[in-house]
Amino acid sequence: MEPHVFVERLTSDLHLDAPQRDSITGILTRRQRVIDSAWRALEPGVRATIDSAQREIIAVLRPAQRAKYMDLFRAAHGNMAGP
Repeated sequence: MEPHVFVERLTSDLHLDAPQRDSITGILTRRQRVIDSAWRALEPGVRATIDSAQREIIAVLRPAQRAKYMDLFRAAHGNMAGP
């Protein structure tokens, strides 16, 4: 979830005031840098594992099922490289 969407949700659900909203936005912004850094380090391995799982799934499907699976994959993941 994007930080601004999360803060808006908290604002609505918890009735945050402006200083609370600003503080939480600052916390999320500061921590997001660490999350982004960690994701850059982990992403290649995660993507490789997902790709391997996708290839294994495709291997057990019949040709017509493979085509439908690919359509479902593209609909769910957009332009992300598929299996």
